[in-house]
Amino acid sequence: MIDHAGEFLKGGIACYDAQLKEDLLQVDHALIKTYTPESMEVTRAISIGLSKLIPADIHIGITGLTAPGGSETKEKPVGTVFIYATNKGALAFSERFNFTGEREEIVSATVEACATLLLDYLHSI
Repeated sequence: MIDHAGEFLKGGIACYDAQLKEDLLQVDHALIKTYTPESMEVTRAISIGLSKLIPADIHIGITGLTAPGGSETKEKPVGTVFIYATNKGALAFSERFNFTGEREEIVSATVEACATLLLDYLHSI
């Protein structure tokens, strides 16, 4: 754990199930059907949905494929990750990554990439 994390992190939601994304984060069902749960479009909607639930300036949505069995394709293989962040409702940053490795390695790479994007963004404002 990080001392005083509550001073800068209000909370987070791990939402793997598409139905939960719809019900909890108000992601439109048609958006998920059109673009798949692991897409930049859905990731953006997750970030916006988070802003309605968690009082904070910055909201970050992340989706991705860490193992076979999701919406992977030749163009979107396992290891594809989408990150979309808003600051007070406006786009702060968004990025698509293509990581390799086992599930844990993809998750670790995602956390590191997100932290780097966030720090770079915070230094730029």
